[in-house]
Amino acid sequence: MSKSRLAPTTSVRPQPRPADLQTQGGGQQQQHISDLAPDRVPRPRPRPKDLWTPSSPGMYPGMGMQDETGEFGKLGYSQLRDPSEIVLHQTDSSSAESTKAAYRGRVRNGKNVGAHYLIDTDGETSLTVPTNKKVAHAKGHNSKAIGIENVGLHQEVNMRGDLHAQIEALDLAPGLKEELLALSPAQLKSRMSDNGGNIYEDISGPQKRSTWNLLNKLTADHGLDMEDDVVSHEHIQAKTIGEGENIEEMVDAMVAWPNKIEQLRAHIEELKAQAAPGDAISAMEATLAEQEANFAAVQADATIQEENALEGEQILGEGGPATAREERRVAFWNEFYANMAKLDAALGG
Repeated sequence: MSKSRLAPTTSVRPQPRPADLQTQGGGQQQQHISDLAPDRVPRPRPRPKDLWTPSSPGMYPGMGMQDETGEFGKLGYSQLRDPSEIVLHQTDSSSAESTKAAYRGRVRNGKNVGAHYLIDTDGETSLTVPTNKKVAHAKGHNSKAIGIENVGLHQEVNMRGDLHAQIEALDLAPGLKEELLALSPAQLKSRMSDNGGNIYEDISGPQKRSTWNLLNKLTADHGLDMEDDVVSHEHIQAKTIGEGENIEEMVDAMVAWPNKIEQLRAHIEELKAQAAPGDAISAMEATLAEQEANFAAVQADATIQEENALEGEQILGEGGPATAREERRVAFWNEFYANMAKLDAALGG
């Protein structure tokens, strides 16, 4: 039985015009746009790349996603029916543009190597191949898998130096770092030698956010399980250490997150029943309140409703609930593992 995960929003409502925004974000009353002076009324901004069309399967409203299938769609070949897996990759490039340059060369040469999605370090997501087409991204899995690439270069360690010290200095997901540091010097040298001394660091906060939102959409659309059907490239083929593994660790942490929040709530109630010291309980309650607010903000993300709420507040030049949620999301993802560690510490108290 799969663990619970954040419930994705699958219903998409027609996007209202800015003039239709009277209340957003929890019902707080906003100034109606008709109350503005004529010279302050903004004109609607066309956003054709955010519009899902039947010709672009895999596009999702509310994510600011770019549809680049017109340029890169020829990387795809034959029909991908009923995908049963999502494979997480890293590009070994410094930017999305450098990856796209490589894609252009492959299109010219009739090659099919690429991925369905490309996520840049700032979180901007491009659909490069429609999700109803196969693309070569994981040998032996292309006939059943959607591929997601996150931009990132591998790092090379000095095999003659102190490997443990070098691993400690790298920005890795904490579980992967702990696993490697637990190896003996001989074991770590063997593990790194198998990969030519190469390893991928963790992805950025914005990349985590975009990857999580995209996975929520894809797993809901295709009836996939976030734990069983989302895999790192490294775990299905002999690849550079960390290629997708850092990302998979984030996914596992997010799947466990709502259960941990419930555990903390129950733990606080137990302590109250035991008449535990008030200071300890107050600190845990503060952590619980912060985690619940983070959870609510993340659940509201990547939806038309939230996108409209943010745009409405920006048009009026006034901060509001949607702006506060956005600021909370940015902070949460940028300090992702610190937030998770704070929750774990409260549970251990």
